[in-house]
Amino acid sequence: MIDRRFLRIFVTGFVVWAGIFTAFIAFVDPYGLWKTPKIERINAYKPARANLDRQIKPLEVLRDQPRTIFLGTSRAQEGLDPSVLDGTKYAPIYNASIPAETIVENEALLNQYFDIAPSIKHVVMEVFFYQMVMAQPPAKSRSIWDLTDNLLPLFFSVGALEKSIITLRMNYQGRRDLPSIDAGGYWVPPEPYKPAMPFFPYSYSDGIAEIHLKIPDMQIQDSNMQALIRMREACKRHGATFTILFAPNHPWDDYRLLALGYWSRMETMYRRLSDFEEVYSASQYNNFTTEPTTDQLPKGGRMKYWYDPIHFSPVLGREILKAWAGIKSEHPENLLIKITPENVEQYLKERMRELKNWTQQNREFVNAFEQARRFHCTDEESCKNLGMPDKLNPTAGQRGKLTGDILNVDGIDYSLRGGIGGSVEIAKSFDHILIVRGWAMDDRKDARPAYPATGIAVVVNDNVIDVVSAQYRRLDIEEGFGIDTRPTGFRTALRIPSPVKNGQLPFLRLFALTKDRYAVPISNSTTAPDVEFIQVPFPAVLH
Repeated sequence: MIDRRFLRIFVTGFVVWAGIFTAFIAFVDPYGLWKTPKIERINAYKPARANLDRQIKPLEVLRDQPRTIFLGTSRAQEGLDPSVLDGTKYAPIYNASIPAETIVENEALLNQYFDIAPSIKHVVMEVFFYQMVMAQPPAKSRSIWDLTDNLLPLFFSVGALEKSIITLRMNYQGRRDLPSIDAGGYWVPPEPYKPAMPFFPYSYSDGIAEIHLKIPDMQIQDSNMQALIRMREACKRHGATFTILFAPNHPWDDYRLLALGYWSRMETMYRRLSDFEEVYSASQYNNFTTEPTTDQLPKGGRMKYWYDPIHFSPVLGREILKAWAGIKSEHPENLLIKITPENVEQYLKERMRELKNWTQQNREFVNAFEQARRFHCTDEESCKNLGMPDKLNPTAGQRGKLTGDILNVDGIDYSLRGGIGGSVEIAKSFDHILIVRGWAMDDRKDARPAYPATGIAVVVNDNVIDVVSAQYRRLDIEEGFGIDTRPTGFRTALRIPSPVKNGQLPFLRLFALTKDRYAVPISNSTTAPDVEFIQVPFPAVLH
């Protein structure tokens, strides 16, 4: 038998410690769920709250009982600050948008929100083209009982205690170097934060081309249309309005859709959704959406309306919400347009006209995008995915041969030699395509300044299959080798060769070609899939 006095002490001690544990977590409130008063240098900043939207936002909807909710992707989460509508008929408002959330998942959440928050009278659904082309199976229905799965880890767990301690430490240190989520549900960037860093035409264009190497086609999926129709009907049953918002589309992304052959799909989306009662577009061209990009601004200049070519900033989002709510503000007259079956064709015609005008005024971006498409177009499949009917970047031809210490390239003999020919920095594959990036230089023995390599020979086994030109200066490498040097960056995309006899992988090597007709091996410490990428130490020395 357990002594009753011991049992009393044990139970009392457990209750006291549980109370202290809970009180500490509630005071620090690392996830913002308790709505404990925020105290600077103690708990005002809540870095633990980011990336937990799927667990926390349903609980916050239950807690806050909002009158208006925003649904959508990270674009709505980052750009729509609900506090701008405080004091209006739409308040209280909660931004329930979740990054990468699909339309069918938003449908399941909306039904759950109506069950747990009958206060909801206005629903704003941000619709993005890339959502509409994602085929999704029906999402699992959710109920109020599903919320219990999230309660214990967030309120009573060792993890919650750990996050509380981290919150205290970061607040005490005055740090703001991680993103967080505002009490209204929208994303708050870290400090200091430099938006618009991705606004450099060549890096953006390369990234988009690499993404589309994996995408054979994009079609509007009827399952998403049906989900939106069901969301509209759910709102009607609960006496709530249902608004579809086409959030701003940056001209860079408009040009992507046009160049890759998807513009007609975007038009189909607008036409089909124009039958809904409340549909608004904020993708018109004006001084907000066509803001000069980082590469166009003076050095040190910062963009105001965009975080990157996909995500608009709250500065632009607040003006959109003001226009939607009828609040007077100095925004462009065409910032927000209601789309109807009667005006949708005129809207699409005007948007195409503005896009064509924009492309004429932004040739540097257009040229960068087209260059990226040509570069990554290496065979029939990749060219098709990039909207190009013909193969424009052949890399499987016979350009020469390596025999002993002589590399013959296009009829010219280059003698192999040790030295610094450059370095491979990135080697990655996309199915059957290998992309290699690095830098190269003409390292003439004991001669300075060194000059750009006249070319970079790509050698598979003993065959020269491509010669890549040096394309851009690498200032970071110049600083390392001296201001008088001129090393340059290069990149190559090639179809991965078939294995040789007995399944042996093909050997891949790169050589920098010099003005003095030497071939200097480019060092490499990376690996490449499906080829034997010969490892050469830095500096590259031929033995």
